[in-house]
Amino acid sequence: ELSSLDFLARLRLGKILDKEEKWVKFTEILLSETGQASQVVECIRVCSISEAGGGSGSPTSFLLDQLEQWPQIKISTMIRVLNEMQLQEAVDLLQH
Repeated sequence: ELSSLDFLARLRLGKILDKEEKWVKFTEILLSETGQASQVVECIRVCSISEAGGGSGSPTSFLLDQLEQWPQIKISTMIRVLNEMQLQEAVDLLQH
């Protein structure tokens, strides 16, 4: 289901979640039941710095790529977490 997110939606979500590292809290809540949130956050931090040559890569883009490998993560799950974080702009983006 996450693979259905188009490139523009991914970029817009990145602009929202990359700001003030909101993607970290998003990941922690989203993956809280798996026990792997901290590992994923660390992996994303390393990947977004090394891939982008100095940290200009979007951690959210890397995160979304990783989340595609988790079949239990659905857009509806992401919307629930974004609602919990009170990120209405991101919720609206995923609902349309």
